[in-house]
Amino acid sequence: MKIPLSILIFFICILVGCSNPIENKSIPTQQPPKFKLDAFLDNYIDSNKNWNQNDIIRERNNNKFKTILETKLKEGLLDDIPVKLVEIKEYSKGLYAAHFDDYSLIGAIENKDIHFDIIGLVDEKTISILVENKFYFVKGKFKQFLYKDFVNYIDGNAYTWRTSLESKGGLGIEVNLGILLMDVEQVTPVPETT
Repeated sequence: MKIPLSILIFFICILVGCSNPIENKSIPTQQPPKFKLDAFLDNYIDSNKNWNQNDIIRERNNNKFKTILETKLKEGLLDDIPVKLVEIKEYSKGLYAAHFDDYSLIGAIENKDIHFDIIGLVDEKTISILVENKFYFVKGKFKQFLYKDFVNYIDGNAYTWRTSLESKGGLGIEVNLGILLMDVEQVTPVPETT
């Protein structure tokens, strides 16, 4: 008995198809949040779907966002984000401030551009281990949001003056956490990768 070649190919395709099940591509696979901040932002945006509806609602939402953010900052929201030491300054006799920036977040969280500066009040012991342009995990107590008064602590520039969520059209969300004054309790160098 001869089996036509087309029927043989048909059965081979069926066998191959059965051994490779079709994935349901309509269900996106959810990646776990990379940082506590990412999970917080996802939850906040999901529970405030109309945050960007118009200027009035956006302004009210930004006030609400800042209030909730302040609570989360006091709970260590940024403890797991590496930040770059920009400078250290003696802002008053025997009192020191370290300026840390968010450089590590460039492209790190999908669809979100996140900006913040930490002005960390540090002690002599901490100064002895800090190296400018290196990355650190910073833990401490959030004190307040700074505005133009950040110049009382550092010489350089801090650019994230306003705490807000801003739409970038179809390109995601710009998240501005502000300039954060903290009492630094611990800094841990980020291990360098080769």
